[in-house]
Amino acid sequence: MNNTSLNDFKKDFYLDELDIYDYFFFLGHNFENFLLHNEKRYGNISKIETTVFKIDSETSKKKHSGTRIDQFNMEKSLITREDTDADSAKKTKFTYNEEQKLQRIEIKEIYLDNKKIEKYEYLYELMHYKDSIIILEREEDTNLMKRVNKYFIKDNKVEKLIDYVKMVGNTTTATCTDTQNGYEIYSRLGNLMWHRKKINHDKEKKEIQIVYSQAGGIYSEVIYKYDSQKNIINIVELDWKKDNIYLEKPLLKREYIIAYTYDGKGNWTQMLYNNITENETFTFNRKIDYF
Repeated sequence: MNNTSLNDFKKDFYLDELDIYDYFFFLGHNFENFLLHNEKRYGNISKIETTVFKIDSETSKKKHSGTRIDQFNMEKSLITREDTDADSAKKTKFTYNEEQKLQRIEIKEIYLDNKKIEKYEYLYELMHYKDSIIILEREEDTNLMKRVNKYFIKDNKVEKLIDYVKMVGNTTTATCTDTQNGYEIYSRLGNLMWHRKKINHDKEKKEIQIVYSQAGGIYSEVIYKYDSQKNIINIVELDWKKDNIYLEKPLLKREYIIAYTYDGKGNWTQMLYNNITENETFTFNRKIDYF
């Protein structure tokens, strides 16, 4: 299983409940978002409007949590995204070159805090080379560099990522190597290996296991199970460490069960997302327009 291909490389910086299942193949900020679940979209989609409601466990009443509107071009690439909730709004614009490789991401956020409006702007520029991709993150409202990510590509796979954060002056290096059923990611800060992530993909069980380790041993584990359309139907989060002590057996931290309703083309139009550990339920309703 390839880590990511050069042509399919995508970058997304908006991670919260509204897009918890926008699973792209990429190495994210600080390598915490190496997402493995690329949602397959069927047909030539022009627009997806997603409305999210939180369901009260006692009364079954729905409370509006947020709305997302995605617009696509004829090449099936995401070009604009608008997210809104009661306290904030975000607009994201994606720009591509003639080969549909992502070139630029512009993000504008507005937060309403006690009737005081705060605005933030972010700019990401991507430069594609034969064996690497460089992402430049600029300071809001300035031309100053904030962060630089450089991805090294070999045989259409990411082998190494160098992440430089100007604000703290730290450079972290992540290397990715293939294993029998997946791959491993090693992160280093200077000469210190501070994090390791091992990904196992069991195609027969339709399951992906991610194990997080440090020098002392395994400290966390996440298991994803998915259906025939590669959408997640179950997530189990396990803790292998408590009070700085490594455990012989893991403790259940959180479990989610997800169910879908699909349209005639195979795209999901409703997702019921249930956090059974914390007794929270969300429903995601999607209106999909096709060209």
